[in-house]
Amino acid sequence: MSGPSSVAVDGAGNLYITDQYNYRVRKVNASGIITTIAGDLTAGYNGDGRLATSAWLNFPSGVAVDASGDVYIADWYNNRVRKVSAATGIITTVAGNGYGGISVDGGPATAAVLDMPVGVTIDGLGNLYIVERGNNRIRKVNTSGIISTVAGNGFYGYSGDGGPATSAHLYEPIAVAVDGAGNLYIADRSNHRIRKVTAATGIITTLAGTGTAGYNGDGGAAISTQLSNPSGVAVDGSGNVYISDKGNRLIRKVNTSGVISIVAGAGYDGDGGPALSAQLFDPAGLALDGIGNLYIADQNGYRVRKVNTSGIISTAAGTGVNGNGGYSGDGGSGISAQLNTPGSMVVAGDGNLYIADSRNNRIRKLNKSGVITTVAGTGSGGYSGDGGLAIAAQLYSPTGLAVDGTGNLYFSDVFNSRVRKVNTAGIITTVAGGSGSGPGGDGGLATAAQLYYPAGLAVDGAGNLYIADQGNYRIRKVDAATGIITTVAGTGTAGFGGDGGAATSAQLNDPADIAFDANGNLYIADQSNQRVRKINTSGVITTVAGNGNYGYSGDGGLATSAQLWSPVGVAVDVTGNLYIAERLNHRVRKVNTSNVITTAAGTTMGGFKGQGDGGLATLANLAYPSDVAVDSSGNFYIADQIAHRIRQVIVNCPSMYTVKAGSWSDASVWSCGRLPSFGDVVTLHHAVNLPTSYEGHAQRVIYSTEGSLLFNAGSLLGMTLN
Repeated sequence: MSGPSSVAVDGAGNLYITDQYNYRVRKVNASGIITTIAGDLTAGYNGDGRLATSAWLNFPSGVAVDASGDVYIADWYNNRVRKVSAATGIITTVAGNGYGGISVDGGPATAAVLDMPVGVTIDGLGNLYIVERGNNRIRKVNTSGIISTVAGNGFYGYSGDGGPATSAHLYEPIAVAVDGAGNLYIADRSNHRIRKVTAATGIITTLAGTGTAGYNGDGGAAISTQLSNPSGVAVDGSGNVYISDKGNRLIRKVNTSGVISIVAGAGYDGDGGPALSAQLFDPAGLALDGIGNLYIADQNGYRVRKVNTSGIISTAAGTGVNGNGGYSGDGGSGISAQLNTPGSMVVAGDGNLYIADSRNNRIRKLNKSGVITTVAGTGSGGYSGDGGLAIAAQLYSPTGLAVDGTGNLYFSDVFNSRVRKVNTAGIITTVAGGSGSGPGGDGGLATAAQLYYPAGLAVDGAGNLYIADQGNYRIRKVDAATGIITTVAGTGTAGFGGDGGAATSAQLNDPADIAFDANGNLYIADQSNQRVRKINTSGVITTVAGNGNYGYSGDGGLATSAQLWSPVGVAVDVTGNLYIAERLNHRVRKVNTSNVITTAAGTTMGGFKGQGDGGLATLANLAYPSDVAVDSSGNFYIADQIAHRIRQVIVNCPSMYTVKAGSWSDASVWSCGRLPSFGDVVTLHHAVNLPTSYEGHAQRVIYSTEGSLLFNAGSLLGMTLN
């Protein structure tokens, strides 16, 4: 199971799960047997009118089931809601025409335009509710198939409490639930609130959350408590509301008196014990069955957890390992090793590549000979080991990486809310964070400061450390000489603003990564603003890529006019070219020194098995790339996260020759790490064979004394010169 994002339960106790990164919807019956009911592991759109198991889905994000057992799927990237008939297993589209954008209400739902449908629910009368994250709306499809808006005015922000829900601002809503009276509950994710729409009046109010991301308030009024990116909501038969408090890794409950409490708590641990003592990794969607058992989609924990009515937690589905991810291979070849959701990498000055092997809770090193080892982490998630050897320390989802000029390695220990350092002797220490999650500490020692989801890291020429403090919407700096932490960009409030002025007065939104160029300019992957920003050496911030609208467009034109989608990684090569890892476009884009943007790697179709190795990078499939790094030769590396691979694109390869004997069709045989094309003059230093019925290409072939070429049946070699 890979990235379960949403769950639903039918009247018979069957559990339905969106297996998001596998492009499937799975069913766990009452006997615990799991099957696939929709999707065939291929991302895309087809299959309407056929069996759902042969259809293509594209990032299914929400699931609901009606009284007849029909299953509804929020097919996010296809901008559709689809239905699987319980009687026939046939899939059809019930809302959305496949085009993202805005459409008017009052017509057939199948002709409507949806924009990022990420959640669905069904009320007792059979009405379908759709969360349109891109349009900041909740839409309703009645039993006649007519669509209307029931919450949100289409603009992001926060406003409207006490008035009509259709006039209110929402900000990236992600989930919706309905109670027996028809009242709606909305996980208003980027407003850090749960909103309620009363069925009788259509009036919207806030049920929980102050609007400031953070954690406090248990045992008190829910409207006075802080939430962090609430991503799931459910309501039981008694009217208690359950919240997936994603950023705090908690499940919280608001009772009918409006008092909030914790029902399950933070990392992965605790099956068979009280849910209050358990840990979650990345809670998302929620569902309740008819007897009150609570199901939790622990998205990047790759499990669905169940909390029974006695408060005991267990795993209902999933192993905790993502797809083909795993841990193996230390001491051997890197291409034979297993990784699990690599989050980041960095190329050190000596040419060694360091990898944040996030779900393995390790930092791995790939040396110049291609041998992989672990340099930090035992593999057990947690916090321990400061002052000792890094390989004996516990880490918890390491993500960002940086190396300074003397070879010290820094990493963001995300769920420990710390940045840690491994010195050249292999000793680990904390250099920032350690006082819990939050925004505090500027002007004091970095080790006494609070961080909140520290992500990307960078080190400048003077050895100062910069941190993308993602959950605090800031970029922070730790002075190398004093250890004092300050903010260099961001106000701490999510949003977009400030271009042309001081970076400290600008708004950022989920800054995910940072990188310096050779001139000391700092680049920021401003993820939820769909932009890359730049801070010059005078501290002035500007946008250098992205127009603020998510999507894919603009290649060949100015980068500031292009659409980006979830830029999460940035790197700058020695000549000043900027590389951007776009997670939801499955691409790496390049902005040259004339500010023209092009695609450097990846296609629209995400892929999970390294499709494309040996060919052009622009024809290869990537799967949610999470970072990009460059080496001193200008070659770049991609953290192909959900494929559990690090991919290399060799940009500068002066000559194509064999480095070992083997098959012409094996990219590792060739010096450039790719297969020869018609433009390459090829030198054979080894025995190479053309496989049966295979066609190779070259401009011409030169044979050294040891070189030879064996043709097999049906093989061909096309050359432009002989």
